Amino acid sequence: MLRLRLVFIISLVILAAVFVVLVYLLPSQSSRTETRKVQIIKGDNEWILQVTLMNDEPRSVEYNIRVAVDGVESRDVAVIEPGKSYTYIRHIYPSEAKEGKVTLEVYREGETEPVEKATFQLD
Repeated sequence: MLRLRLVFIISLVILAAVFVVLVYLLPSQSSRTETRKVQIIKGDNEWILQVTLMNDEPRSVEYNIRVAVDGVESRDVAVIEPGKSYTYIRHIYPSEAKEGKVTLEVYREGETEPVEKATFQLD
């Protein structure tokens, strides 16, 4: 009987350890700052490019944002604090978008592949 109790207690300890690893350790290691929403909103005299980024990591993360309107590129940098979100907004006016091609690329600090890439054709 004592042996069964010991096996039962050891099983509970192992189960609790597995639970802690699955719930607390694995998600925090795999979470990264990612884009959550990319959209272009049509206004009366402009279009508005809006990109929302969220940081689920325990440290600040820097992003390089590149927007090209008809091949003319502009760049911005966003530093997102832990647990915070950031919304990047770029106004695009008809005078700068003759062809109407808008390309967005969002790069994580130190990486060569974009975490978000989108191309839009404006009306």
